[in-house]
Amino acid sequence: MNRRSFNRLFALGGLSLVSGCSHPLPPPKGRIIERSVVGKSGGGQTPLLSVTDDGDGPSVGSVLHGRSIGPGFVLDEDLRGKLGRKYGDIDCYLKIRHEGYDGVRLAPADGSVKWYSTPIDQFNTVQIDDFAILATTITGSIGSFHRVVRDGTVVEKKPTDGRFGTISPGEDSRYVKLKHAFGKTTIEVSYLSSSEVYDEIKVDGSYTFGVKRKTSEDGTSYSYLDSLDPGHGYSVL
Repeated sequence: MNRRSFNRLFALGGLSLVSGCSHPLPPPKGRIIERSVVGKSGGGQTPLLSVTDDGDGPSVGSVLHGRSIGPGFVLDEDLRGKLGRKYGDIDCYLKIRHEGYDGVRLAPADGSVKWYSTPIDQFNTVQIDDFAILATTITGSIGSFHRVVRDGTVVEKKPTDGRFGTISPGEDSRYVKLKHAFGKTTIEVSYLSSSEVYDEIKVDGSYTFGVKRKTSEDGTSYSYLDSLDPGHGYSVL
């Protein structure tokens, strides 16, 4: 997305966000098609980066403050600090193409595209092309996710070698590397996995996973595969 079209999203003081109160079950859900970060300082707004699924895979500037930026980039404390010192407050937004309400009511309409303001910790949970079931606030922003579902092909699986830091006692500690395809683009991402998922998957197999974001005792944040979820979480709501 070019700067001109990005700036139009912020006309009249902000993004046009989803309004409304609490949602009846089932909640809104859909595919994440864009992840954007904005700096706010002195009453102004500065678009910092935007990762978009343009049909051929995510398009994005390759480097931000010395960091390589891709479909699942994470705003960690170091990068947030650098951006905050230069641009003021940092806000995150997700653009979602909705899949309606499972026949209960189509609101947002099936196929409609909307922007949501999103807390940084939730923004870091998802990447382009994830399917997400949203828990929205009374203002229409994303408070959290009921479910994040992600497709991937298993590249490697083995017991963890500690690269995720210290995991809590009793926590599953299986290491899985997945390859994610975005049109012509592919990336490889490392995860911890539940023992149930680890035992079910095979190298070179393609699966649909339920994904969570967790933090270990030493403060290390990591992505965790908690289930196989070919039904995109419909059965849990």
